[in-house]
Amino acid sequence: MAVTLTPIEWLQSISVLIFIIISLILGIKIILKYFKHERKELLFAGLTIILMLAPYYNDPISFFLIITTGKPVDVIIIYLGIGIVALANITWGFVYTELLKKEKQRLILGFLTAQTIIFEFILIYAIFFNPSLILIPFGDRFYREAPLLIGFYIFWLILYLFMGFSIAIVAYKSDNREVHLKGIFLLLAMSSYVVGTLLDFAIEISAITIIVGRIIMITSYIEFYLGFILPNWVKDFFIKSEAE
Repeated sequence: MAVTLTPIEWLQSISVLIFIIISLILGIKIILKYFKHERKELLFAGLTIILMLAPYYNDPISFFLIITTGKPVDVIIIYLGIGIVALANITWGFVYTELLKKEKQRLILGFLTAQTIIFEFILIYAIFFNPSLILIPFGDRFYREAPLLIGFYIFWLILYLFMGFSIAIVAYKSDNREVHLKGIFLLLAMSSYVVGTLLDFAIEISAITIIVGRIIMITSYIEFYLGFILPNWVKDFFIKSEAE
């Protein structure tokens, strides 16, 4: 039986696709700056953006399959996205330790890698033996996160925000005006990400929450980009405005 999309699902899929394209461009631009400046944190910051998009890839893939074949995406794609996003803990941890905790880098990355490996083993076990451990089906083609996965998501979000706000606060307190400005953008990025995530996962879906949530998430990734790669025109605009 062919599957059809509701207007809300059309809006959700198209808005996610726009979000993914913009965010991928920003992530790739940060990675390319690594090859110019040879700063490792830029490489891993860009990778973090790309990896954190993984759970969203399901929407445009499913959208494309439904409008071309009438069939929804296979659940294995959803599992794959979940497995990929877990790796963002390690890449973001590298950014954090490279900038703030270089002397404890091996210890912190060891912890982040260990918990990621544990999760990946749980995910593989769930795929083959107990799928409801990670995803619980409802309706004929939808899935919701199981309590265990929600727990991991909350844990990862706390880690991401702790490391992100730590980097942002240190930069914000800097006497260097450019670094200080980057700190402001990173603080805005972390705050926007929290609001966008809540709109994405914690509030009932409607046209308004989809549009507002997607705009906030795109804004968050732009602020994240500016926090690491501050274009001269942005720097000149804010610093000159402040001086005046």
